Amino acid sequence: MSDQSPASVACTPLTGTPAEIGAAWGCINREAIHQDLELQYLAPAREAGLTRRHLQAQAETFVRIALDLAPHWLDENAAIAAAAGVDSGLYTAFVANVYRRRHDLSKGWSMAVDSPCLRTGVCLCIAENEG
Repeated sequence: MSDQSPASVACTPLTGTPAEIGAAWGCINREAIHQDLELQYLAPAREAGLTRRHLQAQAETFVRIALDLAPHWLDENAAIAAAAGVDSGLYTAFVANVYRRRHDLSKGWSMAVDSPCLRTGVCLCIAENEG
């Protein structure tokens, strides 16, 4: 727990378009983005023998889904990457995969979206297949 009181912590409001929000986030978090990309994603991927192209190819399902459901995610990610000075495609792959601690998604993918978020009004659930 931080020793700082909430009143003493500087806050930066993230408002505007997805690109504006992404640019602000990428600028503020540039150092952390570089560190997390390397330590949490690229280094483990290298240890697993995966290339950057392989990592980007793994994100293609995420990108297809995001284009249909929430294209602003991709705009925001591109702006974050540009502001942080990292490759946009690689950053998108990082966002798509790192929090699941998966560097090889050949065994499956999962995602759930509540029906109010979808144009069709039905729930989307893509199950993960470990086999």
